[in-house]
Amino acid sequence: MSAYSSLSCLPLATTSPIQQKIEWAAGNGVAFDHGKTEATLFHRKRITPIATIKIGANTVPFSKEEAWWLGMWLDSQLTLKDHCATRLREGKKAMARLRRLT
Repeated sequence: MSAYSSLSCLPLATTSPIQQKIEWAAGNGVAFDHGKTEATLFHRKRITPIATIKIGANTVPFSKEEAWWLGMWLDSQLTLKDHCATRLREGKKAMARLRRLT
């Protein structure tokens, strides 16, 4: 993961790897659903920067809220507050269901 001092260099840094993935997908018969594509910008600022990424002919905005990735809810500052709250809520529901059995 790279750290960027400003958003102006972000499109230049991400264009090449994304273009490589698009070319690989086209050559291997893989199609991406652009409606499900989302981007998350991890940063330390309190205010979320507004930016977009252009992928081919599509523009992908950065998610201002958390994103679900590999079984975890990640927010832009990587605090994991939303993930912990969600898992705690699910755990409490499971405990309530188990209590009804006894």
